[in-house]
Amino acid sequence: MEEFKLNFYFNLYKDKVMQNRDVFRANFHKLHGKFNYLEELIIMIEKYQIKTYGCTLHSSEINDVKRRINDYNNGRDQAVYVRRCKR
Repeated sequence: MEEFKLNFYFNLYKDKVMQNRDVFRANFHKLHGKFNYLEELIIMIEKYQIKTYGCTLHSSEINDVKRRINDYNNGRDQAVYVRRCKR
């Protein structure tokens, strides 16, 4: 059951902003209560964010990452649209 909770919380928080560990712990305890593997969860989240984004996410960086992803998706969608229209 604890492994399921760990994976559930990881998937819930992996792409969210984590200002620092203390704030995350306080907010987590408020929302979910005591969790035995909270330190492991924090480490997993930090490793995932560093691997995926190059750093842990802060409030200003998440907007920049979302903007870059949207720009990429819009550019890809435009290229597909242009190719379809030329046929």
